[in-house]
Amino acid sequence: MKIKDEDIYLWYGNNAIEICGMLHVLAMLEEKIQNVRTINVSDITYNTGKRNEYTPRIVGELTPERLGQFIGIKQSMDSSRYSSLMSLWNQLKRENSNLRVYNDNKVKSVREDYFDEMILRYTCKKFMYSARTVGEFIGKAESYVSDSFIFWRIIELIKNGKVSYRGNLGVMSELEIKKA
Repeated sequence: MKIKDEDIYLWYGNNAIEICGMLHVLAMLEEKIQNVRTINVSDITYNTGKRNEYTPRIVGELTPERLGQFIGIKQSMDSSRYSSLMSLWNQLKRENSNLRVYNDNKVKSVREDYFDEMILRYTCKKFMYSARTVGEFIGKAESYVSDSFIFWRIIELIKNGKVSYRGNLGVMSELEIKKA
């Protein structure tokens, strides 16, 4: 809150985690929005039209060499945009959901088991390390979901009898799973 007239850059991608983080910070910066610039890393697509076309889903997917390309796409915050974003933030806080996803260009609250069907799709019928299922899921998912969340859902699927396991239940790299 000691920020005076410095410019503030908030970087995010088209994913619920970073958008919610940005909304939280914006709520704290209410009186300083004239200094805020946002940069959406998902606004640039690399290798357009090629087999390896790629759009970053999270800021962490950028290499440091590419960071400079994004300064040109910064957006200034105005009162109308701020008001719209704070409306979304207040709605999300009221819903108080444990899981939010980025879908159809917006953040939505969903049930915790939202990804279970997709997790099961990438779970083999023979024992494989759970890290492989997690990696398959993350690689194929449209929107970003953390590996720790997917692993937690695997543990819940084990508890619900939908997945069998052997090995260390608390360590992703030591846990082998298969469809029950």
